[in-house]
Amino acid sequence: KFHQLKRLFRKATGRDLASMPEYAAVDELRCLNNSYKHRGNVNEELAAFPGWQLDMPLGDVRPTITRLRPKVPLYLAAVTNALSPSPAV
Repeated sequence: KFHQLKRLFRKATGRDLASMPEYAAVDELRCLNNSYKHRGNVNEELAAFPGWQLDMPLGDVRPTITRLRPKVPLYLAAVTNALSPSPAV
């Protein structure tokens, strides 16, 4: 489903979603959520990020969330701005 969002974003803006500021932080949170929801330990996608090892128990994820949380509003603002129509001149 995330690949569909990326495709729709590119179609709407002509830009790659991964080029948005703080994309990596939001993607890590997405992968963390998927690992937590589906496995309870680190999946292959999350293992691609520094500090995570495949099949490692997730344990206390609060420090990771605390580290990534401030980056989410920056990402959302950039995505919103990219999707907003340009003002008329």
